[in-house]
This record gives sequence, C-alpha cells and structure tokens, in this order.
Amino acid sequence: MTHFFPGQNEIQNDQSATVPSLYAIFGGTFDPPHLGHLKPLQQTLDLLGIHNIGLMPANQPALKSNTTPIQHRLNMTQLLCDLDIRFTVDTTEIDRGGKTYTVDTLSYLKQQHKSRTLVFIMGLDSIKSISKWYKWQDLFKYAHLVVMCRDKCKIPTDDSLIQTTTEQHSSHKTKLASNLYNIYTSERQFHKLMGSEMDEKTRSLLLSKLALADKNLSNVYPATIEGILNESVEGKLWFVNNDLVQISSTEIRLLLKQKQDISQLVPTSIVDYISKNKLYL
Repeated sequence: MTHFFPGQNEIQNDQSATVPSLYAIFGGTFDPPHLGHLKPLQQTLDLLGIHNIGLMPANQPALKSNTTPIQHRLNMTQLLCDLDIRFTVDTTEIDRGGKTYTVDTLSYLKQQHKSRTLVFIMGLDSIKSISKWYKWQDLFKYAHLVVMCRDKCKIPTDDSLIQTTTEQHSSHKTKLASNLYNIYTSERQFHKLMGSEMDEKTRSLLLSKLALADKNLSNVYPATIEGILNESVEGKLWFVNNDLVQISSTEIRLLLKQKQDISQLVPTSIVDYISKNKLYL
C-alpha cells in the first residue's frame, strides 16, 4: 500500500504541474469516522483556503489500545473522504508500520515534500494534553499546528483587537480581515483557552509559538492566508473557530453497543459499512 500525498503523482508525470503549496493533515484512529470529523474540518479548510487534506488513520496509536482492525478503519475513512473532493486518505502511518508518533510522521512527510508547507490540524483537547506526546516540542519544526475550537470552547472575543484592526483595513480586505479574526489569538485569549491545569513549561513553549494578535495585523497581510502560512520559517500555533459538533467516536461506539440509532451522527455510507461488517457489537 502506498500513501497518497496530493500532488505527488502530478509532480512525477508533469514537472510543470502546479501543486498546492499547503497540505493539511488530520490524524486519528477514525474508529469510526463521523460528522464531528467532517464538518469542522470542512470549515477549517474554508477558513484557511486549503485545498487538500489527508485524513491519516493511525496504525498503532501510541496512547490508545483495542482499536478496530486497521483495514476497517481505513475503509471507513475512505468513505468519509468520498464526501468532499478536498479529502484524501493518507496511509503514511500505516505504511510505516508499528507504533505511530506524530513527530516522526511529520518529519518524514517534510523530508519527502520539502517545498510544501504542512498544516497539522488537531482538537482543543489534544493541544491541552500535548505534553504527553512524544517529542511534541519538535512538531513546530515541520508544521503549523491548527487547533479547532468547537463552539463550547469558542475563542473569546478581544473587542479591542477587532475594533483596531477594522479601522486599519480598506473594504477590499474585509473578507481576509474577517478570517484573521478567527485565526489570530491574543495572549489573553490563549490563556483562557488553555485553562489553569497546563504546566508552566508547556504553556510557555506553546505561547512562544502562538500566531499572536498584537492589535496591528496590517504587517502580516500577504494576499491570502496561504501566503501568511507559507512565509513562516517554522510552524506556529493557530486557533480557529468551528461550529459545535458534539460527537465523539467513543460515544458512537457506546450507542452501537446499546443498539441505538447513529444515522444523525455518521454518514449513511459508514453506517451501512458498520452494519454489513458487524462492527462495534
């Protein structure tokens, strides 16, 4: 099995082909995939103007056990990707085998595709527990970290930032400015999002990587957000606002064990696959 990194085949077949400069990655067990994966990711791609995202099923997640066999998780992830042309399955971690660590995967992808900017997308719970990740401090060497904040943990509004930034920009930049309100984060907002339980060493390092809103965003305006991400020498930490989708794979597995309906939580094609293969009984 060979992992598909969008643009790889085009480079091999046509050296003049244009490959999108940004590639987003969202890893997980996908056990099973559901609408809580799909909808926030679609919103994040829309906000950042990213045209490719690889959903990367973990082979043997370092922090989880007793997962469904990888072939089923891979097949279900493909069914989720079929719902949006921007989505593909990236089998990098499966192909490499063994226990999977995000930092090793990002390092490998960066070596294979030096000209592309990697954007690693994660949830707020993941960033809050990132100190448990293997060599997590090195993640920024290879990628931007984009944290999706679902509605219940919406980024607090910094009114002074919005007012000041609005006054600085002409009407033709309104849409981009509006998007930037949703990805730039002040130090005060960062601390509210992280809460009080994170250790100070982790908090300090994350804060040093934060794409910081400083009430003067006029100096960070290339033509697109893509340009902003590409200009960074090392990865930064970004937070984006997403609509509330209160679903987890754990909850779905529990519902299935209780023989409850999941049709409003999981795409029909995946519901049918789960039923046909008698998963999560």
